Amino acid sequence: MYFQNLHNPEIQKKIKQLCQGKSGVYKIINLANQKSYIGSAITKKATANRLYIGFRNHFFNHHKELALKRAIKKHGAYGFSWEILEFTEISNTRIRETWYIQKLLSEYNILQSAESSLGYCHTAETREKMKAIYSDSRRQVIGVLNKGKNYFLKFVKNCHKRFLTGQLSKNNDIRKFVRNSIKKCFQNPHKFYTQILFKF
Repeated sequence: MYFQNLHNPEIQKKIKQLCQGKSGVYKIINLANQKSYIGSAITKKATANRLYIGFRNHFFNHHKELALKRAIKKHGAYGFSWEILEFTEISNTRIRETWYIQKLLSEYNILQSAESSLGYCHTAETREKMKAIYSDSRRQVIGVLNKGKNYFLKFVKNCHKRFLTGQLSKNNDIRKFVRNSIKKCFQNPHKFYTQILFKF
C-alpha cells in the first residue's frame, strides 16, 4: 500500500482509515534522492491508530529522527512517499522492523535494530557538536540555576518516610507518589531533573 501526495487531505484520510487499529511496519522514501526510512508502530486497541499518529508526527509535527526531519522540512510532505510494508502481530512488529532495516539498508535509520541501541557509537563529528553545546559557560549557568536548591533531597526524604510507614507498598503506589510529588513540589520539572543529573 503505497501513497504519494501526502499533503493531500484525501490521501491522509485514506491512510487513517487503512491503519485504524493495526500494528505494522512502514517505509518513507525521499523522492528527490530515493533515501529511505523504516519505522513501525504498535496499536493495542481497535479504537487507537498508532500508525497514523506516527505518519502525522513525521510529516506534520516534525518529530522523530533528525536527518529525516530536516529532509522533510526541506522538501515538504509532497516530496516523500509513505508505504505500508506489512501489517503485523504486536509481538512480531519490532522483529519485522529490524528485518526490513537490515534488508533494505535504509539510509535515514541510525540504529540497525528496532529493539536496542546496543553497539551504536556517535560519530566523531557528533561528539564534537555535543561537547560544543555543553560548554563551560553552559555548565556555569546550570550550576547557578540550581545553587542552594534542595528539591531532590526533600523528595528523597519524603519517599523514605513513606516507605517506613508502609504508605508505599506496591509499584503502582510508588509511581503515583512520584508523579504527584513532581507536580506538587516541582513547578519546573527541568530543575528537578537537573538536580538528579548534576548532583548524583
